[in-house]
Amino acid sequence: MTERVAVWQCIGCGRIEGPQPCIGVCEDRRTYLALQASARRALGSLATGE
Repeated sequence: MTERVAVWQCIGCGRIEGPQPCIGVCEDRRTYLALQASARRALGSLATGE
């Protein structure tokens, strides 16, 4: 399975910060990032039906 990490991303400018609670003055939303190699393996598995 692909490992993911939760990060905060601003919905306005796209800025990304590491895992931390929002202090309420921004428009950040939680999103998830994965290592490129892991994501490619997962996409390859989907494409080949494995």
